[in-house]
Amino acid sequence: IKAHVQNLGATPSLECVPQSSEANCDCTCSNGIHFNQPLSFGSSGNPIPDGCQAEKEECLLREQQLANDFNLLKESYMRKE
Repeated sequence: IKAHVQNLGATPSLECVPQSSEANCDCTCSNGIHFNQPLSFGSSGNPIPDGCQAEKEECLLREQQLANDFNLLKESYMRKE
């Protein structure tokens, strides 16, 4: 990728800009091409999309269940010794 960028003469130039109410991805290349793409995560204002939030909650619940199962097995094993 580096060689490809150098051949085109397009070196990304990232700038920090004041935080706005809408998150975006902003990049200006040395050849003048400007990219500015808003990052939309839904209208709730939640930085995590609803689908991701639900999956995250399911994953955390499953992780907790597995930890509980592990502790029960560990206690059972310790009692047998």
